[in-house]
Amino acid sequence: MMNKSWICILVLLVTITGCKNNNIEINGKLLDPTPGKYLYLDELKSTELITVDSAIINEDGRFSFIRKVEYPSFYLLKADEKNYLT
Repeated sequence: MMNKSWICILVLLVTITGCKNNNIEINGKLLDPTPGKYLYLDELKSTELITVDSAIINEDGRFSFIRKVEYPSFYLLKADEKNYLT
């Protein structure tokens, strides 16, 4: 069941930084986090969403993803199967 705290989640900072070798870094901080819970990064394809990475939320709500990409794409963050943080 969706926790009320997830309704109030606000992504304070999400930074996407591209550099050589097509690497991206996504960092952020959640308000009212649930430490130890996973946050998932989904890539939006033409007909489906594919989970491409996951990160554990730490005690102060921070998370980070670092990955290599070949082409520009759209991504979504989700707390679980029904709760996207877009």
